[in-house]
Amino acid sequence: MVSQRVLCETDHRSPIRCVGFRGGGAVRDNRGMSAPMLKPIAVLMFQCLLFSQVETAPTFEAASVKRNNSPGGRSEFRMSPDGVTITHYRMRFLIPNVYGIAAYQIAGAPQWLDSNTYDILARAPKGSSDLQLRLMLQQLLVDRFGLKFHREARDVTGYAVVLAKDGPKFTIEKKPDQPGSDDGRVGAGRGMARGHMVSSAVFAQVLSTYLERPVFDQTGIDGLFNFELQWTPDETEPQLGGAPSPGGAPSPDPAGPSLLTALQEQLGLKLVQQRSQIDMFVIDHLQETPTEN
Repeated sequence: MVSQRVLCETDHRSPIRCVGFRGGGAVRDNRGMSAPMLKPIAVLMFQCLLFSQVETAPTFEAASVKRNNSPGGRSEFRMSPDGVTITHYRMRFLIPNVYGIAAYQIAGAPQWLDSNTYDILARAPKGSSDLQLRLMLQQLLVDRFGLKFHREARDVTGYAVVLAKDGPKFTIEKKPDQPGSDDGRVGAGRGMARGHMVSSAVFAQVLSTYLERPVFDQTGIDGLFNFELQWTPDETEPQLGGAPSPGGAPSPDPAGPSLLTALQEQLGLKLVQQRSQIDMFVIDHLQETPTEN
């Protein structure tokens, strides 16, 4: 799974999508877990707090927040039991990672959300859980960036991923009783994605990241599979996490297929448009310059 273009990891056992990005390889936290993943026991609690603006949220013991104006460099989101290190990270992806939402759920965003990158170095009480760290980050966004938002249900056009006429073009395995250390991992970069023993639901999440729209799994696949997908991205495809590492991954073939074509030709899957109602994270206020440390 190690590749110069691997930018994130996820786990088929967690409903929360991957939140660690890095130009030089897959990010892992200091505890050796796919970084950063919520513990299953905390997932339900986290989802209940997803859009709430809690007045008594825990806070970091100390935190440095700075604008990172460098034109390139590695982007990193790292959590450990005693703090958080975030480097060269765009707010467009920081908010989803902190609140456990998809980037396409953000509405009312200022223009700089897609371009500005920030560094955050924060110290937490020792032994802090992933859930506690995310709540601290939520409070930090409120205190230092003046974040105010509300929840709103909206109808949007998304996709359903289904089997193509000649699909699928991969072997479906039964879910193991004891998943291996690499099971559920997904590497994703510009113009490529690959996964080891992933579910079709996780695969749909990967597609939604690139398409910036909700993608629903309607393949009917009951099991896990390996996949590798390569395509030529258009200029609207999002750069995951933060800024790309200079001189990093090789450029995709300009004569290659589009994502939709590659999906059908390489994996035997296709996308069909589908309307759905989703919860939106509507930004009411967010200041570009954080308050002083």
